[in-house]
Amino acid sequence: GSDPRCDRWARILLYRDEEGKDEGPIMAAIKTNASRFEAACAADQAAACTALGVQSFMEVMKNGEFGDKAKVKRSFDYMVSSCRAGDYVACSFLRMSAADEGMSTETGLDGEKLLSDAITKGCASGNAVPCGFMAFEHAAGRGKLPHDAKKALELAEKACLGSFAEACQFHAALLGDGAH
Repeated sequence: GSDPRCDRWARILLYRDEEGKDEGPIMAAIKTNASRFEAACAADQAAACTALGVQSFMEVMKNGEFGDKAKVKRSFDYMVSSCRAGDYVACSFLRMSAADEGMSTETGLDGEKLLSDAITKGCASGNAVPCGFMAFEHAAGRGKLPHDAKKALELAEKACLGSFAEACQFHAALLGDGAH
């Protein structure tokens, strides 16, 4: 089984708010304890999946290993799994990747499809963060999700009620723009 402390530890490692922190020791700690994080990720502990995804992707970037499709795909698979489970960092990573045209060329992966699949499935599972990201995408009409102001408003409200603060702000902004 997995130890729930792994997910808490992953959050501490990833989300410490330290300006200019040296990421080397953090990535080394994740890599050293990869088997524990793997078990936690397999048990749907989202932060553990994000930690593995960040560590793996940082290694790909550092070593210029975009040609290693299996390693790149594994990095993205961790992020997709974590985003579906409601992790903000993972969803943000996928959204950033989807917006970067060069990323698809470099990785051979369709970032827009990865994002839309992750947030659609995550929202259908009842996770607030992916619902909020769906609202953002529908409002912008970006990627694989068509522009739909009414759907964006509904999803933003659902995400807000699920305690995703950014979605509450977005919902208020949509109401202010007359999207009701």
